[in-house]
Amino acid sequence: MRRVEAWPEAAQVELAELALEIDAGFSGEDYRATPPAQRLSVA
Repeated sequence: MRRVEAWPEAAQVELAELALEIDAGFSGEDYRATPPAQRLSVA
């Protein structure tokens, strides 16, 4: 995870969003993207 600190911010946010989706799958909760994550969504 230390290497992630050197990644561009957009890649770090994408990784964090993916981690939240995975975590939500384990807890049974839906993940709702925050406004910063929504701005980085790729169509």
